[in-house]
Amino acid sequence: MMIQIESKDYRLIVIDTLSRAILGVDQNDPTVIGPIMANLQSLGQWHNLAILVIDHIRKPIGVAGDPIDDIMASTSKTAIADTILALYKEQGKPGAILTGRGRDIDDLNLKLRFDRETCCWQSDGDAGQIALTERRVEILNALDDLHTAQLQQIATMIGQPKSNTYNRLQDLYNAGLVKRYAVGNNVYYERVDN
Repeated sequence: MMIQIESKDYRLIVIDTLSRAILGVDQNDPTVIGPIMANLQSLGQWHNLAILVIDHIRKPIGVAGDPIDDIMASTSKTAIADTILALYKEQGKPGAILTGRGRDIDDLNLKLRFDRETCCWQSDGDAGQIALTERRVEILNALDDLHTAQLQQIATMIGQPKSNTYNRLQDLYNAGLVKRYAVGNNVYYERVDN
């Protein structure tokens, strides 16, 4: 392989998937997987080429987790890598979330949609902002229907956890889109008229 790399002047090597490339190796053992990853990094640096290692992630709770924590097996895999990208897709739902962390990049969290015409993923921007906007709209629509409601009623109507709904309601309140008031020990929310 080394002769081929040098004679062909490769700029990119793709290992798809790491688990298939190193069959029989205990990937949970940092004394085994660490040197493999270190050797791949050294190979890339020595020959001035990128090595893209494709691996599997564990299934996180929710749509997207942490790209570093979600890589299967030992953290030795991610400790050596310069950049970690993870693609999260909820089965049966369109789109995906691409998250990334690394030494040479800002953290990223992009909402993607698959373009069938080009057969490529296209970015729709920051997933956090887009998701927050969608959730805000759900709450505002619920308040349009309910007029005045308590936290539990709103959370039930939009099918979201109470804690997440509370945080989003606070964002909406701070943005001046929702008003809140207390009657005794109960807190009520209303949409601010446009």
